This record gives sequence, structure tokens and C-alpha cells, in this order.
Amino acid sequence: MEMNLLAYDFILDGLILPITPKKLTLQIENKNEVINIINVGDVNIIKYPGLSTFSFEFLVPAYKYHFAKDFQEQKIYLDKLEWLKLNPKPFLFAISRKMPNGKIVHPTNIQVTLEDYSVTEDTANGFDLLCSVRLKQYKQYSAQKLDITENDDGTQTVQIEQERDTSNKETPTTYTVKKGDTLWNIAKKILGQGIK
Repeated sequence: MEMNLLAYDFILDGLILPITPKKLTLQIENKNEVINIINVGDVNIIKYPGLSTFSFEFLVPAYKYHFAKDFQEQKIYLDKLEWLKLNPKPFLFAISRKMPNGKIVHPTNIQVTLEDYSVTEDTANGFDLLCSVRLKQYKQYSAQKLDITENDDGTQTVQIEQERDTSNKETPTTYTVKKGDTLWNIAKKILGQGIK
């Protein structure tokens, strides 16, 4: 049986890790909630999924080994981790998976934040360092304000104003209220969720 070997590159905010981590753990959380209803019992309330978490360890070599890519001083990687932790902005985490024929398969490009990291010095590794990182998916969001105005014909118009936008600015959306509408239904139609 012939194995297809993949070439992996892990990239944190533009910095390629010198040695590809042996494994990556992706944890995808659910936010579903179980509640108990009288005469029914437990029911599962389905909600939108939570944010994904990426965890891995990587070696930061003290010397330029033949298997290390894009070798740089250890300080470069340690400074990058510290900067990513202290900088209050998301950054791009990318994984490039390349087949031996050069074809790229299911690349990862996701905005994340650095939740925590640790650096281990082990004399068994000489001066090499082992870094463990945990990244959390970042989603764009914005606070919104609803302005409801009464029209001459007795109907109401709802206008959504963007107060705090963390992505590209969108133009305000209007919706004309019809008989029987509720704020919950309007929010569900316009924002995708009644709770918003």
C-alpha cells in the first residue's frame, strides 16, 4: 500500500513555524441546552455552535536542523507569541496541506485569538524549546440599535443602525412592520435570530 504524504505548514500571523506540530486538536463546542418540561421530561434546545478551539505543540529549535523550515532565532517565535497574547486583535491562523504532487488540500484560514501558551525547557531537548498554544476562533460581530417609527398609514418602520462594527460597514436595513409582526419575528427575519 502506497501512502500519500502531506507537507504541512502552520502559520501564525504570517510566521511559519519551524517544525510542523505532530498533531492538531480541533475542539468544536455545542451550546445546546437541556431543560426539563413538566409532563414531557428533558428536551434539548438546539442553539448555534460555540467557538472552535485549536491546540497544538511545536518545537522551537536552538540550531538550524536540516528538517527545520524557515529557521529563525528562538526570540522571534517567543516575541511573536507574547505579542499575539497582548495584542487585543484577532489574527490569521493558517495551515497549508500540500500533496506530493503540489496540490493543496483543505487549507485552513481562520481568524483566531491566542488564549494561552506555555514554553517548556527540557534538558533532554538540549536548548530546544517546546511551545504549547491554544487558539480560539474569532467571529465578527456588531452591536445594533433598532429605531421604530410610526408611518402615516399606521404601520411602523424598523431601521437597524450599526453602532459598533468589527467588520466591513453595512448600510442600514429597513423593514416595514405588518399587522401581526412581533419584534422577535422581525429580528429573526432580519438578523437570523429572534434573540438578537
